[in-house]
Formats: sequence, structure tokens, C-alpha cells
Amino acid sequence: EEVDLSFRDTVFNVSTYDDDGKIESSASCVPDDYSSVHESRTWWAHGDKTLPSVDLQSFNTLALPYLPFFSNCDAFDSHVSLSRLIEEHPGCNLLSYNETKPVRQITLSNDNDPSGDFCLDQFPLDPFFDPLSSGATLSCQFEEQVTMASDKKRWYEGAAEETLFYISRDAISADIFEAKFDETDNTLVSTPWGRSKELSRLPKIPVTVSNAFGGIRNTIPRKVSLELQYYQIDRYKKRLVSATIFYDEICTIFRPEHFGGDPEKLREMDEMGIHSCEVDIHGHLKTTEYELHILLYPLDWFN
Repeated sequence: EEVDLSFRDTVFNVSTYDDDGKIESSASCVPDDYSSVHESRTWWAHGDKTLPSVDLQSFNTLALPYLPFFSNCDAFDSHVSLSRLIEEHPGCNLLSYNETKPVRQITLSNDNDPSGDFCLDQFPLDPFFDPLSSGATLSCQFEEQVTMASDKKRWYEGAAEETLFYISRDAISADIFEAKFDETDNTLVSTPWGRSKELSRLPKIPVTVSNAFGGIRNTIPRKVSLELQYYQIDRYKKRLVSATIFYDEICTIFRPEHFGGDPEKLREMDEMGIHSCEVDIHGHLKTTEYELHILLYPLDWFN
């Protein structure tokens, strides 16, 4: 028997109070405690010690089997697996083997339109396609302490055309992520997970911030979109071509002036058309939620 399981079925129903003291019942993901997910800046320089047999090793690259940054999302908790999202989210459409059509590099035929899996409201794209409201939609919460000042730029403050992270161009086997054990002593880990030489040599596609929808320091976006475009090599294999992040519905973390906000900083934000994020009756940020859209679709050869 098939069961229709919605993404909201997998989260908790909790009761909260609005500013008028009225009870609001809603489904919400319970975020992780900040101390359990935060690492100090020295973590990268000195390495981690996840197993007793692993010596501290510095590193500058870590491969993940899930998307970085996006966390506390409905149905995914702390880790959004791209493969699972594409296969299970109702906003994604998986085509059968016979429906999937590889795009030929050189052809004299006019019938070479892409046909493959897609996460979009509709495909092929129409002239009014909007990457900020299409695709597989998730309700998420920022994991960071967004109201705390930081001298380091956070991922949601990324400037236009800035590279945030990389995604492997081609699908890779899970065993490449796994820790490698010493050949002479199977109890010793020679390479911790996500740091093998094979991973560092794989072709990667940069995930860059959109030129028209970049982030700004001391703000948070209430809408984030990740657009993934791929090339259907054959009926079984996809190759990632482009990955872009969009930020929209941006508000500043500076409190409104009547709650002690800096008038000069608020004026600078106002000149950019950015206003304070909604706060409660105590002047605290009302919510850390944002809407995440994942878009996936194939390109023809000329794109």
C-alpha cells in the first residue's frame, strides 16, 4: 500500500504565541543548539579529532555528502541531501528511462530539446520564469546567531558573483567520502572522511551568488534560491554545468530606531531600500525562518 507522506508530516507541531497572546499552532523544525554545531576558527588550522586514532591534521577543503549552509529545514533537519530532495520532494519530477533524452552535441535535427529530471513549477521554462519562487520549496531556519555582530562575512551576506562553495561536476560514489584505514593496521585512520586526495582532484562547479541578487552585510534574506543547471549526457548520467545562489526579501538585523537601533545605520539601509527585520514587542527578531528554493533542470547543448 502506498502512503502519501507530505514534508510537513515529518516535523513537529508546536504552539507559539503571537504579539497579542493568541496561540498559533504550526509545524516547525526544531533547530540544533548553537553550541553543538559551531566550530571555532582554529578548527580548520588545527584539524579535528573525531576518532581516537586520528592525529590532528590541518586542512582547507572538506567534501560533504549534503549541501552546506542550509540547515534546520523541514523533513531534512540539519543536512539537506540533494539526491534525496530530488528523488522525494513533490516539487521535483523524475522522468523514466524512456522519457529521458540525452542532448546530442552536434546534430542537424531540430528535435534536440532537453528532457530530464527537473525541480520546477513547469518545464520547459516559460518567458516569465522566476528563480525566486519556483522549484522544490523548503522552510528553513538560520543556524547562525544572525543578530550577533561578526567581523567575518556569513554565507547569506555573500556579494554578487562571490563563490560560496563547490559542487562536484559529476555524481560520485559514497565510498570516496569515507575515511581511509591504514593498510597495515585496520584500526588506524589514515585519511579522515571528506578529505581524500581523490575528492580534491575531481572537477568541481563553483556555486556563485547572482549578479543581480547578492547579499549585504548585516542583513538576512527571507528567500534563498539555489539554481542548478545540468547537461544530460546519456539516459543515466547528468553533468552539472552551472550553480547560482539568489537572495531576496532582504531585511537588516539592526533594530528599529524606537527599540534602540542606530539611526545612521538604519538610514544607510533605508537608502538601499532595506528595512529592519520584523521584531516582537521586546524588539527581538521575530523569526529566523527563511524559504529555500532548489531549482534543477537540463540545458540544451547551446546553453
